[in-house]
This record gives sequence, C-alpha cells and structure tokens, in this order.
Amino acid sequence: MIKASEKICKDCGKLGTICKDLCKSCYQKKHRGSPEGRLKVKLYNDTKGREAKARYFAKQPPKPPRPPKVIKICECERIAIVKGLCSRCYQRKRNGVKSEDYRDRRGRLPVIDIEKVFNYVLSELQKGQSITSACNDLGISRNVIYNRLSGIQRTELRAAKAIGAINGNQLY
Repeated sequence: MIKASEKICKDCGKLGTICKDLCKSCYQKKHRGSPEGRLKVKLYNDTKGREAKARYFAKQPPKPPRPPKVIKICECERIAIVKGLCSRCYQRKRNGVKSEDYRDRRGRLPVIDIEKVFNYVLSELQKGQSITSACNDLGISRNVIYNRLSGIQRTELRAAKAIGAINGNQLY
C-alpha cells in the first residue's frame, strides 16, 4: 500500500497528497471554487478572517499623516502649475515673449485715456512714424488701439497714413 505522502499530485506534480490525489494547495483551490467552498470562505472572512486581519494591522505601525498640500502662487497671483509659474506665464517664458501683458489677472484691459493716445499717434503719423512704432513708444499694442477707437478716429488715422505716404514718407 502506497502512503499519501508518497503519491504525486494530479495537477501540479508535487510529492505528497492529502485527498483525491491532490496536494494541499491544489485541493484548497478546487474546494474554494465550488459553491459550498465559496460559502465557507465568505463565512470565514466574516468571522475569523476579520479577527485575523485586525491582529495583523495591530502589529503594523500606523502611517504618519500626510502634510497638507502647499499651493504655489505665480508672480501674477494665479495658481502655479509648472516650475512655479501659471500656464500663461510658463507659455510666455517658453516662447520668449518679452513685452509686458497689459491685462490684469482677471483678463480685463487697463483703463487707457484713448483721446490722449489717439492724439499722440496722430501727431507721430504726421511726423512720419508708423502707427506700430507710435504704439510701441506708448507700450501698447496696435490691436488695443484699433479695438478701442471709434470708426471716425480709425478713418482719420488711415487718412493721415495715406497723406504721409503721398508726401513721400513710406509707412507700413
């Protein structure tokens, strides 16, 4: 008669069987897969398994609490995303834009006395400068002026530009 410890498992080929020509690990795997086995595993997890889990975690040292997240603020008072910069400042730095952004942090344009700007640009046009160079002297882009001027003022600037071109000043 062959002893159970000398028999070979049908599934994995290990030496030593306990029941139905299976080793301990293969038998438990098949037993847990059956409906009765699933019920017993669930029952164990609800009673002794819960106690064993509590004993295991009682031995483990508690995790230290995480420090609160520090929110970094960009120079323009927006939340920093990358390298201490907000997305707008990061893109400007990456693209090499050197001119100052004339919008405040809420995206509103600053208050500009458009009449003074218009008179200055008109006088520079009559001297022979271009609209762009006059705007650069003021630190304002040309688009800001065109967006804020009235239709009559825009027409007056175009006429002054055309007169300057006729007189020999090449304006672009």
